[in-house]
Parts: sequence; C-alpha cells; structure tokens
Amino acid sequence: MGRPPKEVKKRHPALLFSVFAALSIIDIGFNAAAGAAAVSTGALASGLPLTERAIGIGALAGITKAGLVAFFAFMKVATQDLAVYTLLSLLGTGFGIAIVVTVQVSNAVLGDAPPELLIAAIVAAIPTLGEFSSVYQPLETYYESEDDGRVQTIKIGFPKDPLKIGLDALGGYVFARMAQNKGES
Repeated sequence: MGRPPKEVKKRHPALLFSVFAALSIIDIGFNAAAGAAAVSTGALASGLPLTERAIGIGALAGITKAGLVAFFAFMKVATQDLAVYTLLSLLGTGFGIAIVVTVQVSNAVLGDAPPELLIAAIVAAIPTLGEFSSVYQPLETYYESEDDGRVQTIKIGFPKDPLKIGLDALGGYVFARMAQNKGES
C-alpha cells in the first residue's frame, strides 16, 4: 500500500490508555467533590441539616456521572460494532446519565424513583446536551494499519470547556426547580 501519511503519529496504545485512565480518575474525583458540594449547598440553601449520609450520596452521584461518561467514552473507542456504538452514544447523553443518577439517588434516599423526579431529570438534561457531544477532545491519535489495508483510528483526550461547569450548574438548578414543583414547569 505504501507509506502512511506524514501526519500519522505512532504511539503505544498502553500509553494512550494510561493517559485516558488518569484523566478519567481525575474527572471522577472532581465530580465526587462537586456532588458533595452540591448537597452541602442544597442543605445550606434550604436550611436543612447536613449529614454524612447526604454528603456520601452526593459524592456517589458525582462518581456515577463521571464514571458513566468515562465508561461510555472508552467503550465507544473500543467497539467496532455500529449497533453497540449507537447504543452507547444514546445512553451516554445527558438524558441517559441524568436518568441513571436520578434513579440511583432516589432509590438511596426514598427507596423509589418517583416519575416526577424522572421528568425533572429529563428536563434538567436539556442544558447539558452540548456537554456530551465533545466531552473528550483528541489528545493523541494512534493509527494502526491492518493487514488488509484498513486504518484503525483511536482518539483519546481530555475534558474540555469551562462552559460545561456552567451547563452542569444550570442543569442542577433546573432539576431542583422541577423537583420542587413535582415535575411540572
């Protein structure tokens, strides 16, 4: 077939995976802290006492959110099956993750996931739609030439855009208002 183009950079996949894993762990840590901080802020704003259990549930929600994003991003890179890729793309949107986190927290706190909270989660995911379209930007690209001449591309990157912090905060605000109104706008 000839030589690969000049812009092709060969990197060891283990190095790329290590960078991806390290950045995902950092992201999970920040989200755990953000979840705990959100619970603390909610308790302060509502005048309710802050408990260790509440902080733990908030941190667990942050870990679940970031863990799902990292898992879906990794699996989308690892899979060659279009059906699996499409399913992961749908589940990895703000809607899918908001539903999973809401069900997890609702079950931990209430023992059930009321439909009103699920509606609030879906509506709260709307401000975060742009967030999941480019969660990970290419940090490095590894090209691997197959024996039959195909070229496989693996992109691994890092979280982008401080704007996403604002989108998360807006989504949280929308969720709180919708939940307070029992799912009605």
